[in-house]
Amino acid sequence: MLAAMIVAPGHNMVLPLMPEFITPQDGAEKQDCERNAAKRWLLAQGERVTNLRPVYLGDALFSCQPLAEAVLATGADFMFVCKKDGHKTLYEFIEGAPLGQHTVIERRPGKRSLTYGYRWIETVPLRNSKNALNVNWLGVSITDETKKLPMTGLS
Repeated sequence: MLAAMIVAPGHNMVLPLMPEFITPQDGAEKQDCERNAAKRWLLAQGERVTNLRPVYLGDALFSCQPLAEAVLATGADFMFVCKKDGHKTLYEFIEGAPLGQHTVIERRPGKRSLTYGYRWIETVPLRNSKNALNVNWLGVSITDETKKLPMTGLS
């Protein structure tokens, strides 16, 4: 089941929305999957939440051009995890380009301080093709004094 819900900063409640079940579809040759369920959900429910200006969040499974285009077609935005091994073109582009950077240090009394590092670049190709969707990429790193906390990348 693909479960969608509404969350908002500063609120401690979640509003669940209609789910989309991952089941074989009539006439389909392939087994159903989360990506197809997400596309169906967007077609059936996306218009209902358009006025909320949603930002759809998803893991690396959802970080593909057809799903990104489906989100954009509803007038919404997305933030999907984008891993190096699955998006080689995007990461090759990033490695050769200047990135915006910003660092914030959070000093926590009695605890280790945390350093938040942000890197970003706009309009990078999501895949290697002539019709590649250009996306904005954001990388976030969180480290303490030992520098042992991991870094993540989002697109």
